[in-house]
Amino acid sequence: MPVLFFVNTNVDVCSLQHEKKTAYFMKISKLTEK
Repeated sequence: MPVLFFVNTNVDVCSLQHEKKTAYFMKISKLTEK
């Protein structure tokens, strides 16, 4: 059970970082578009 929990938290962290990166790149692309 702890191992499963550890894997789940790792996936959550990875997806969170990915979402932050995409939001960051979208901000940059919007700024460069203007």
